[in-house]
Amino acid sequence: MVAGDDAYRVQRVIGRGGSAVVELALDPAGRAVALKRVVLPGSAAELETARTRLRREAELLRALAHPSIVPLRDVIDHDGDVVLVMPYYERGNLADLLRAHGPMPAADAVDLAIVLLDALACAHERGVLHRDVTPANVLYAAAGRPALADLGIATSPTFTLGLTQEGLV
Repeated sequence: MVAGDDAYRVQRVIGRGGSAVVELALDPAGRAVALKRVVLPGSAAELETARTRLRREAELLRALAHPSIVPLRDVIDHDGDVVLVMPYYERGNLADLLRAHGPMPAADAVDLAIVLLDALACAHERGVLHRDVTPANVLYAAAGRPALADLGIATSPTFTLGLTQEGLV
């Protein structure tokens, strides 16, 4: 459960990154959502930096309303834990689809590139650099439309000042 016993019911883990985990959950109405939270062993300072990054990711998502960027539905700040609530993309990510089905036809790759470049252009117009465009960060909804996910290491002079620096991994 997240944010009280009646809010989100976690079903299973659907992804892991360097400092976060993404879980499939059901919202109070029974709809599938994805919950992203910090799970990082480390000092209190390291955990707080990771939580600050997650809060900044939420701010970036709020600023980037675009049909090909995964939208933010809610942010839960509960008992020091920060959880981003986003739609669940049923078809998974591009990396998994390529592993399962092999390379996509050239025409499909061009169509995908156009959709993703439009999303990146929207981000760049707002001063946001994604910095992690990978097949694992391209998600597909049931209807098949791709969306760019994971702005965890994105940079923006407005939102991430002091969090991301040149030369740091």
